Amino acid sequence: MSSLPRVFIVDDDVAAIQLLSRILEPQYTVCFATSGADALTRLGHDRCDIVLLDAQMPGMDGFELLRRIKRDPYLQGMPVVFVTAHVDEANESLALALGAADFITKPFSPPVVHARVANVLRLYRDNAENLQRNEARWIFAVEGAEQGVWDWDLREHSVTLSQQWRILLGDDEGAGDTSVDAWRARVHPDDAAAVQRRLDRHRRGISSGYESEHRMRCGDGSYVWVLEGGRVVQHDEAGRPMRMIGTLSDISRRKEAEAQAFSLAFYDPVTELPNRRRLVELLRFSLVGDQLGQGSATLCLVDLDHFKLVNDAHGHDVGDQLLRQVAVRLKACVRQQDIVARLGGDEFAVLLMHERRSAVSPAAAAEAAGAKLLAVLAEPYAIGDHLHHCSASMGVVAVDADKAEQAEQLLKWADIALYEAKRAGRGCLRFFDPAMQAAVEARSALEAELRTALACRQFQLVYQLQVGDRSAALGAEALVRWHHPQRGVIGPTEFIALAEETGLIVPLGRVLLEQVCEQLCAWERDADLDDLTVALNISARELHEPDFVDFVLATLARTGAPVRRLKLELTESALVGDVDDIAARMHRLRDHGVGFSLDDFGTGFSSLSYLKRLPFDQLKIDRSFVRDILEDTVDARLSRAIVALAASLGLSVVAEGVELAAQGDMLREFGCRQFQGFLYGVPMPAAEFSSVLRAARREAGAVV
Repeated sequence: MSSLPRVFIVDDDVAAIQLLSRILEPQYTVCFATSGADALTRLGHDRCDIVLLDAQMPGMDGFELLRRIKRDPYLQGMPVVFVTAHVDEANESLALALGAADFITKPFSPPVVHARVANVLRLYRDNAENLQRNEARWIFAVEGAEQGVWDWDLREHSVTLSQQWRILLGDDEGAGDTSVDAWRARVHPDDAAAVQRRLDRHRRGISSGYESEHRMRCGDGSYVWVLEGGRVVQHDEAGRPMRMIGTLSDISRRKEAEAQAFSLAFYDPVTELPNRRRLVELLRFSLVGDQLGQGSATLCLVDLDHFKLVNDAHGHDVGDQLLRQVAVRLKACVRQQDIVARLGGDEFAVLLMHERRSAVSPAAAAEAAGAKLLAVLAEPYAIGDHLHHCSASMGVVAVDADKAEQAEQLLKWADIALYEAKRAGRGCLRFFDPAMQAAVEARSALEAELRTALACRQFQLVYQLQVGDRSAALGAEALVRWHHPQRGVIGPTEFIALAEETGLIVPLGRVLLEQVCEQLCAWERDADLDDLTVALNISARELHEPDFVDFVLATLARTGAPVRRLKLELTESALVGDVDDIAARMHRLRDHGVGFSLDDFGTGFSSLSYLKRLPFDQLKIDRSFVRDILEDTVDARLSRAIVALAASLGLSVVAEGVELAAQGDMLREFGCRQFQGFLYGVPMPAAEFSSVLRAARREAGAVV
């Protein structure tokens, strides 16, 4: 092929074509056409370096041909020089506006023709070289930022890929052309449809640019995440896209970081299950619209019973292994469409999706599935060389389309049901009932009122007389009453359990201890009452507070109360735990003169080791034995045994709940010498108690 510049002459005058050919040859290769239509056809196949175009031609004149050349993306960069015998201002302006590069006038002057053709070619060649340099700089800058470049020829259905593009995808081939089909076939099958939609949207002019994050196949067959972007840069005269240029970047590291961030935000690192945040999203997605349809679902909240003991006894590593085994068991028990999540700590959630046309009711299916889950979780866990046992409790709430969007509320309802399962003894399941919600709301309101009551000092003590032989007054038990501004006086059975659950029993107990100490000081100053002792019940929460002993001693010292007049009553439930620690606390107080009584003896664990290891002065026979002592021989025998046991250990005994003289007489026959109950006096405020007892002593010579 000749390397001479190619000149294409378009003129209906054959003589003019021949003359120009003789002038330009042999420095140029000349080809020609005698009409505008023929010229367009030939130019589409034979690309030339310059066009010499006659302005006046029949049919399609030179101006119309120039207009079409400049609209064609493949011809528009070709310089066009007008050839005319008449150059007037109007035609010259029109030709220049259409993109003419210069004019050659007839008759031809060979030196002028050569000069104008050479100048135009040199100018366009310089422009092309500048364009190539700028494009090279752009590609250099882009590839310096580790971006590959692609150039898509939509007309020829081919794409040019840069060297950096090949490097990013691990190709052995260098930069060059490839088929569009081979190029797009490298997109991951799962991403291909979405990528094609984005490309089509831009090519149709719906979006201003093309951008897509997807996976592409590397040379070794693996896939890498890429960010691809581009724009159509050329259109044909009908507005159809003809050329598109874009870039490609490797975003694998960013995707990995995003995946890690997503996992940390939405998945539990120990079990790799969805966490609470992710569960809420999955609930909202799974339980709305067509996902739930006319079917239903059940949300189960699972809590491991006494899991803390496993952690405390064997360490968190064993605890984590047990949690992972729980996750595996739960997932193995459900279907693919069901969801298992870990909410935190030892709490899991299971969402069971029920078939629309199932013959089994959702409630029955949920109960059966729940029972299966609890049974599986109760089986031993093999961790290392040991077997560990850990049952579970479950709260269940039914879900239908009306409740599907209330994800957080569903979790609250399931939690309420779980709380009821724990109260029922653990290792069981409970279905949510609206009455549970009412109870929880009432409990929450009561807790708020308790806090207000503490702040406003609405708790006051009443005192019930304790007597010895022949009903001689020995002291009193301090009993708390809540003076509610609307409900009046409230007994402890309505609020003590909640105070213990919420921890409010600790500040309440400290307030009551101060009241007792102040009352002991008042009686210490009264010659008629200075021998009275006061017994105050101490809860397990109070006893296990780190500063409990220090607080008791500090309160005694601050108030100046007579230490040996204070007796602390402990129930057997308060002694569960580290007995050595409890014994050390009791001995510290005992060394200062504080006495101890074991309350409600016989109703709890009744471990004799408590009596052996702990410094008690006294046992109290529970009112449940005393109530039926006259009719129930078992109660009578138990009461006699408790008195005998106390005597053998050198402990005194107080019988609670004595309401009949016959009860007192029988207890005296058993050897009991101290009593408390309505037979001897009802609980009274301190002032009334003092007044009644003082008057009785003065009247009866210190005997009531």
